Amino acid sequence: VPPSTLLAFGKAAGIDQTSKTRPIQIMAMAHGEAGNLLHLVKLRVEALKWNTQRDTKLRSLNPAAGEYCDWSGSGGPIQQITFGADSDGSTSWLAVLKAESITILRPIYSRDQTPSSIFIDAERRYPPSRLNPNPILSLSNEKTGARPYADVAFNPWYIRQFAVVDRLGYWSIWNIEGQKRKRTTFEARPGKSGNIRDDLTPDQDSKYHDSADGWGRLLWAGGVSTLV
Repeated sequence: VPPSTLLAFGKAAGIDQTSKTRPIQIMAMAHGEAGNLLHLVKLRVEALKWNTQRDTKLRSLNPAAGEYCDWSGSGGPIQQITFGADSDGSTSWLAVLKAESITILRPIYSRDQTPSSIFIDAERRYPPSRLNPNPILSLSNEKTGARPYADVAFNPWYIRQFAVVDRLGYWSIWNIEGQKRKRTTFEARPGKSGNIRDDLTPDQDSKYHDSADGWGRLLWAGGVSTLV
């Protein structure tokens, strides 16, 4: 897996003392011994200085100094991390792809700390954080033919839509349905689907599987309804 698919930058919805929201810049990356944890970091802006100058007007994002949190999901190594932004750019939707599942998250940075559910060992767990991964739905590959996933991409013109392709070339489009309320459960509703080979017939299916190389990438191009 190319390293660039395991590091991404986006935004979380920051909630202050007055319950108003503002975007918070965050970084997402694969973490853990097997790359099975999602590591989210609130980026901190620092001034760059040298010699005796008080302020050089230069700023840098320092991920080492920011608050962080970790999320494990269903286990297994992470193969891809990608952000998609709301139309107003205030928050980001985050997709985490593993071979057997895709999880959509909407990170939140709140005024209260959230306890971690990940244990370091039998008695210790990861520290609490004001940064919350906030997973909203998961799509198992059992719903798309039980084949390992290869890629996921958000529709930049309609953030509530994403597409997936598996290692045998089968692709499908999914719509995220649900409202932002306390007890609302989001779900993925299927849309169009197919295979990258338009001329594939059932009797050719097994032969095509033998020649598939497991590689696949998706993106929208030119408009809301064109998928490459």
